[in-house]
Amino acid sequence: MAEAVEMNANLVSKDRLGDKILGLENGARVEEIVRRVQDWQIIHGSLLKVVPADEDEASSAGAKAHAVPVSLVPSPWSRRCFDRAVALQDGFNELYARLASNEKGLERMLRPLMGKDGFAETLWSIHQEAKTLGIAQKWSLGIFRSDYMANSEGIHQVEFNTFACSGATHATRISKMYSYLHKIGMYGDTYGPQSAPPAKLPSNSATTGIVRALLGAHQQYLKCRSSSNSASTGILMIVQHGNFNVSDERPIEYALWDVGVPVYRLEFRAILQYLSLGPNKELLYKLPSCELAPLEVSVVYYRAGHKPAEYLRDGAEARLLIEISQAIKCPSILSHLTTFKHVQQELAKPGALQACFPGARQIPRVDETFVPMFVLDKSERGIHARNLALNEEQARRYILKPSREGGGNNVYGRDIPAFLQTVREELWPTFTLMEKIEVTPHNALLLSQNGLYMGPAVSELGIVGSILWRPDDRDDGIPSIEIDFNKPIGWTFKTKPSTVDEMSVVKGYGFFDSPYLLDD
Repeated sequence: MAEAVEMNANLVSKDRLGDKILGLENGARVEEIVRRVQDWQIIHGSLLKVVPADEDEASSAGAKAHAVPVSLVPSPWSRRCFDRAVALQDGFNELYARLASNEKGLERMLRPLMGKDGFAETLWSIHQEAKTLGIAQKWSLGIFRSDYMANSEGIHQVEFNTFACSGATHATRISKMYSYLHKIGMYGDTYGPQSAPPAKLPSNSATTGIVRALLGAHQQYLKCRSSSNSASTGILMIVQHGNFNVSDERPIEYALWDVGVPVYRLEFRAILQYLSLGPNKELLYKLPSCELAPLEVSVVYYRAGHKPAEYLRDGAEARLLIEISQAIKCPSILSHLTTFKHVQQELAKPGALQACFPGARQIPRVDETFVPMFVLDKSERGIHARNLALNEEQARRYILKPSREGGGNNVYGRDIPAFLQTVREELWPTFTLMEKIEVTPHNALLLSQNGLYMGPAVSELGIVGSILWRPDDRDDGIPSIEIDFNKPIGWTFKTKPSTVDEMSVVKGYGFFDSPYLLDD
């Protein structure tokens, strides 16, 4: 399992640093960078909110926050690998849009989970009931993120995220922070002149890209619903209760208000309390403690709803209400289902991409990023995977992944055999065994509220993309889609100590960072 990072607040000292970390001169220089970084994070809202467990305390106490964990210096990354990841994003966007529009194909991929994975069954049953009741809106919005690690062979996909992708706003802020630190000479001659070449530190428009994607979907809704009043139509962001990651979400809301698009936040648990359907399945939001007429919802942007526990009471009914409405979903239920790890494994099988792009002259070469993956079923390949997973020495080269999102759910290396012994064998096929991506560590200085880590680290690049599409009902019955827009819109970049398994920043494992692009 993932281990906590051991930090030492007294690690910064002149006699320990020397030239070890990317050419930084001494401990005094590092201490100055720490002060600059802390000020930048406070002023620019690079923070995680501290949410008291007691709601009464939360309402009466002042707001508290702590800085997002960050690297003090950008980390080396291959320019070739960065450019390749960006170039592949529109192909990945289209692939997953096609998957979500091919119900029969997706059902075949997910069939092994049915009867074994309760969350997959819940989402699939919501979709089936929505079909019965009638899904009013065909357009879907995807804000996706493809995560990679890189080595001398190139980039290798860690996972593809289609639901409630987070971190884009944090990443945008942090990239600007490094540009500032370069301009004022905090890194000396490590990266060349004080005004660092932009090509070395890539710009990041992830926040703006998400805003434009939501705006594009909002405009498409108004175009389709010509009877709607744009002044009383807006976007709804579905969020978690007790949300500590507001600084990653609120800037998107504020930016849309700045261009005249109303945006409101609604907790997932309160959907049925404040949402209803109009006579033509318009999704209507009754503003709490407000006598104004309900807001007609153009786009539902999910930043909550990825945890099975959210569906134990009325979560399924809430998702169903939204799914059958006229609002454009970001994402739809079928798009949500494509983020399951079992789908990623199925796509890696020979011929899977050709099936997703029937009749296409050119198929995106996204498969070049796939790593070996196995399902622990009773097929010949599955038996081989079980033998690997149950052998402690062999298992150290693998990661065992359930379908759940949100970080902190994977099992690593030699912990896999013992973990499987705690799981009923009939449930083993719900897990995916993925080969570890071997990466050469680099030296890093990583700052969190616990102090400073100095030592070997590895990084992960996430390319954020957006796509707006709807199924194209062809006469020949071949699944196809109509695309309004499809593009890469920015990136995230995270670093962790090489001894730590998980990469989640908000759960205390990883650190936001930026690539420093190097020519191979």
